Amino acid sequence: YPGNFDYGQELASVEVRLGKLLHRVGRSVEAEQHVNQALEIRQSLWKNHPERPSNRVALAWTHGQLAHVLAATGRAADADAHGKTAMDTCRDQTATCPEVAEYHSALASAKFRRARYCTTQGEYKSASAHYESCVKIYTQLIERAPKPEQKAALAQCLDNRAMLKHRFLGQPGEQDYRKAIEIKAELVNQFPENTWYAFSLGKSRNNFANASTNASKVTQLRRDNVILADRISSRYADRFDTRQFQAAAYANLGYSCYYALRYDEAATAFRKSLSLNPERSRSHYYLGRVLLAQGEMQAALAEMEKEPVPVYQVTGMAMVYHAIENKEASRQALAKLIDNWGEAGAFQIA
Repeated sequence: YPGNFDYGQELASVEVRLGKLLHRVGRSVEAEQHVNQALEIRQSLWKNHPERPSNRVALAWTHGQLAHVLAATGRAADADAHGKTAMDTCRDQTATCPEVAEYHSALASAKFRRARYCTTQGEYKSASAHYESCVKIYTQLIERAPKPEQKAALAQCLDNRAMLKHRFLGQPGEQDYRKAIEIKAELVNQFPENTWYAFSLGKSRNNFANASTNASKVTQLRRDNVILADRISSRYADRFDTRQFQAAAYANLGYSCYYALRYDEAATAFRKSLSLNPERSRSHYYLGRVLLAQGEMQAALAEMEKEPVPVYQVTGMAMVYHAIENKEASRQALAKLIDNWGEAGAFQIA
């Protein structure tokens, strides 16, 4: 049925979904082929059915997805062209039918993708402007007819804008972080079965913790994440593996407690993290540092030896050997660190 509109739409949708999946697992060449196929189908649908404006929005969305795939493969110029096409198409359609909320949502989505692309290209002010537009559009949509997916999108825009301000623009992002967390917490309470909302809330809290200089606030955010991770695990352990999420939450709490000099709490958190994921990066190393601070030298050395990341393993062993006054072993570990990670491990060497 070559002329059937519904079949064409469905095939294009499957092509895009398959492309997204392939892209996520690193098979970008195949991903590009499938998204290009979807693009051709939707271009044909728009040409043959101009009376359906939703075709044009779907076409724009496909341009945006292709831009995302191309950007990941380093083809910046092509990604830029498809990204602009997506945004311009959505803007034109929104101007033509300003009463249709879905078109405004599509425009915000295109701007969101554009902001992420600009960030990867170092165009931070442009990225910030696009996020600002996204926030305005989603806020207006929510005021008109609030929907959970629009609230989630607004929270993600705020979260990304906060990170951009903090990392690249030298601006405070605390207000955006707080608002994003507030919205996501509301969604988690309203839809407790939605795991994506829960994971997203945990990510926002951790981003805020990484940006904050208030030690007590950081620790509280990470304690909240541990509670959230445990709740997710108890509820969904029979459906999928939640151990990585739990392990990360406990490790992050361990970092906060360690730097706050609360060594007993830090040791407990790192041990819990390692019980969930024995190969977790840096958890053995930081548990070793905790034990070193507590004067348990042999236990600290044992943890450093278990650290799976070589640069941290060697750094930790150099520290412990120095602490127990084994100068030769400490010098050898430091020399190995300098020889193998002279640039990448500059912080650890110092």
